[in-house]
Amino acid sequence: MQCNEDRFIYTPKTLTQEDTVYINTLLLSQAKDIIGFNDARKIIDSVYYFVWHQGNYRSVERLTDSPEEVLLRLVEKVATSPFLDLCKYCDTHGGVNKTEFLFLFEKLTANIYKDFNSNPYICEYYLERPTETINCHVLDFLGEGDKRLEVFKKILDKINENRGTTDV
Repeated sequence: MQCNEDRFIYTPKTLTQEDTVYINTLLLSQAKDIIGFNDARKIIDSVYYFVWHQGNYRSVERLTDSPEEVLLRLVEKVATSPFLDLCKYCDTHGGVNKTEFLFLFEKLTANIYKDFNSNPYICEYYLERPTETINCHVLDFLGEGDKRLEVFKKILDKINENRGTTDV
């Protein structure tokens, strides 16, 4: 149910196994405390994917990192993940990882970029915070300083044009 003030558009969707893995990964990555599951073996795909996901994203520290530095950090992050014990527990207690998490990582990353280029709320968020956006090193791939704001403005204009609106 939506109200007049609701800016978001909701579309019902049946979750696939990959969707469930991704949502569990988001829950795990945003948790400040330990999350409990009724049976960890049933979410082993999510745990494995989360370990890979965190290791992958935390392996790059600077755009100037060499591939060797990134690879070494990836191995280190995966090997020292606090969730590795949970992976080992699930492995020894009948948990079966059915998801090819390396391919899933590529697929979900592609979905993030797709969302990045089609979701007006992401652009609005960054445009409403110009100082933070300009100083956010995670957005280095968009260019330096004000260039980032220009990129978000162009993306938002294109999204609004495709939706038939021009409001920001």
